[in-house]
Amino acid sequence: MTEEKEMSKMATLVDSIVKKTRVLTRIPTLLKASVAGTKGGGVAEIQTTWSQSVVETAETVQFERTFVVEQPSLRLIAATPSQNVGQNVVVCYSPSHQKKAVFRKKEGENKKEKWLLEIWSQGNMSQVLDLTAMDKHGAVYSSGDFSSFQWSDDERLLLYIAEKRRPPAVSFFDENAREGSERGAESRYYADWGEQQTGQHRPVVVVLDAAAGQLTVLAPPQDVSLGQARWRRHGDTNSVVAIAWENQPRRLGLIYCSNRASHVLELPVEADAAGARLSGEAAVSCRSPRVSPDGSAVLWLESAAGGPHHAGARLMRRDMNSGAVSVLIDLVDVPEPDGFSGLYLQQLPTQCWVSDTAVCFSTPVGTGLWSLTVDTASGARTRLEAAGVTVLAATPRLVVGARSGLLQPPELVVLPPAGGEPVALTEAAPASAGTVRPLTFSRAEPAELATLPYSGLLVLPPAGATPAPLIMFPHGGPHGVMTDAWSAHVALFNQLGLAVLLINYRGSTGAGERSLHALPGRVSTLDVADCEHAARQVLSAEPSLLDAGRVAAYGGSHGGFLVTHLSGQHPDLVKAVVARNPVCDIAGMLEGTDIPDWNHVESGEAYDPLLTPTPQRLAAMLTCSPISHVDSVRAATLLMVGTADRRVPPYQVFYYGEALRQRGVPAEVRVYDDCHPLAKAAVNGDVMVHAATWMCEKLDHSPPA
Repeated sequence: MTEEKEMSKMATLVDSIVKKTRVLTRIPTLLKASVAGTKGGGVAEIQTTWSQSVVETAETVQFERTFVVEQPSLRLIAATPSQNVGQNVVVCYSPSHQKKAVFRKKEGENKKEKWLLEIWSQGNMSQVLDLTAMDKHGAVYSSGDFSSFQWSDDERLLLYIAEKRRPPAVSFFDENAREGSERGAESRYYADWGEQQTGQHRPVVVVLDAAAGQLTVLAPPQDVSLGQARWRRHGDTNSVVAIAWENQPRRLGLIYCSNRASHVLELPVEADAAGARLSGEAAVSCRSPRVSPDGSAVLWLESAAGGPHHAGARLMRRDMNSGAVSVLIDLVDVPEPDGFSGLYLQQLPTQCWVSDTAVCFSTPVGTGLWSLTVDTASGARTRLEAAGVTVLAATPRLVVGARSGLLQPPELVVLPPAGGEPVALTEAAPASAGTVRPLTFSRAEPAELATLPYSGLLVLPPAGATPAPLIMFPHGGPHGVMTDAWSAHVALFNQLGLAVLLINYRGSTGAGERSLHALPGRVSTLDVADCEHAARQVLSAEPSLLDAGRVAAYGGSHGGFLVTHLSGQHPDLVKAVVARNPVCDIAGMLEGTDIPDWNHVESGEAYDPLLTPTPQRLAAMLTCSPISHVDSVRAATLLMVGTADRRVPPYQVFYYGEALRQRGVPAEVRVYDDCHPLAKAAVNGDVMVHAATWMCEKLDHSPPA
C-alpha cells in the first residue's frame, strides 16, 4: 500500500473512532437519587442528578430531573425536563424536597475562591450567605471522601464539611495586614489527604441554622479530620454522627483507600466539643455512618486499618440506647454456598433505610452486583432479584437504582423494597449488539491457592467474517473488581469489532477475603499469571471467534502495571499495550506517591511510617516492577499520564517509555493536565480515541463498516 493510501486509511479510521467516541461519552451517567416523603400516601417524588461529558467544550455537565411515581404500582406519572445545575455547584434537598441548599463556588477578589450558599424555599430564593465573607471556615468540600451535605429532619439545620479556618497568611513585609493575620506563614506546608484531595488538611463539620443565618463549626480538640457526617435526632435534640480519621502519624492518600485508621464519633451541635466515640477502641477503619429513622441505632462499614487498600468490610451496629456494638454481617473467607462473598461496597446509600430496622444496598459479588436488604436486629440478609442494579436510594415504599451492563447504558429504575421486577423510568438503547459472557477460571498454581477460582467477563463483538483481536483488560487497585456495569471504553472497543476480556485475578474484591489477601507479596507473579492463563484459556476455547495472533493489553494504575508486566513476561502473547498512569517502578515511585504504604504492602512487607526502606526492601520492590522486564518487551506501547497524578508519579512512566525507545520498541507517551483517573471530559475522550486507534493500527485490524 502506498504511503498516501496508508495515510488516507488511517484518517478514515480516526474519523470513525472520533465519531463513535463523541456519541459514547455523551451518554449520561446517573450519579445520585433522593426520594421525598410520600404525597397523599400514594405518590413519591424522586430527585435525580446526572452527569454528561461534552468533549467539544471540555466540560462535564450535571443536570437534574424529577420523576413522580404512583404507589404501590410504581407507574410513572410525570417527569420534568432536564435542568442544568451548572459548574462548581452542589445542591442539597431537604427531606420533603420543599427546601434546597445551593452551594456555589465563584472567583472573588484577586482570583481567590469564594463560596456562596443559597437557600431556596417554595420555589424562591429566600436567603443568600457569603460563606467566605463570614470567615468561619475555609473552602467547602464539594466532593470526595469527606464531603457530606444534609438537612436535619425538621429542616431547620443544614450540615456540610469545610476546611478548618486558618488565620490569613501574610508577608513579613505587608504593612496593611489585618488583625489576626499570621506573618511569614505563606510558605508553611500543610500535609493533605493526597490524590484528588489536594489542599484538604483539616476538615470540620459546619452547621447552619437557616432561620438565624448562623454558622457553628464542630471542631473537636482531638487531632482528627471529620467527614461523612449525618444527623441523629433523639427526642428534641439534634446531634451529628461523623467519621473521624486519625491525622497521626501521617496523612496518606484517602481516595480509593478504605483502610485508613478512623472511628465513628457523635458530636453535639456545640463548637469545640470532644464528642463521644461510637465505634470500639480497636485500630480499624470506619466509613459510611447511617442513622436509623428513629435515632435508636447507628450503622457503619468497618474494615481493618492498614494492609490492602480495599478489603472486605463488616456491617456494624451500635444500639444507641444500650451502647452495645454488634456485627451484623461479618467478613467472608471463601464464598458461601449461595455465592455470597462478603461486603465490598465503598459506601452505603445516603438513603438506605426501608424501615427502622432494615437497610438496602448493593455490593459486588464476582462479576455481578447483589442488592440486599439486611435486618438490623438479626443481621439476616435477603437478596433482591435485581440484576445489574446499583441501589441509589431506599425508603419504606420504594427502592431507586441505576441499572446497566457493559454494553447497556444506565437506566433509572424503581422496585419494591420486598423485591420484584424493576420498573424502568428512563430507557437507553444498547450501545452494541455484542454479547457478554461471565467466566470462571481455575489455576493449580500456587498449590496453596489451587482451590480459589477467579472470574472474568468476555465481551464479544457482533459476529464478523474473521476471528476478532482480543484485548486483555485487568482492573486497577489491585483490590478492585470488574462487574457487568456500563463502560464507554468497552463499548467503543466492541463497536470497533474488538473482543475484550475483563479479568478479576486473585486479589480482586467480591470473591472473599482469602482470595483478596492472597495477592500482597505476590504482585507481578500471581496476578500476571492469572491474567495470562485467562487469556490463553479463552483463545484456546474460541479459535473461531478470537485471533490468538492479535492480542493487546489495556489497563490503568495497577491494571497498567499488569499490562506492562504482561508484555515483558509474555512477549509471545501480547502484541500491543495501552497503559494509563501505570506503575512501572514500585521502588522508584516510593518517595513521590501519596500512598507509600501500597508499595510496601503489595511487595510483601507491612508498612511502618517510622522506618526507612532498606536496600533489600527496595530491591524487592524493583524485582516485582515492570521495569525489571523491559529488555523482553516487543509490543508497541502507548503510555498515558496525568501531570497532576499524585498516586502514580508520571516521572517513572517517562523513564519506562524512554527505556523502551532506547531498546527499539515502538513507544509513545501522551501527557494530560489531569489527575490519576484521566477522567476530565476532553481527556477521557482523547484517551479513548488514542487507545482505540493504537490497538487497531498495531493489531492490523480494520473495524467493520
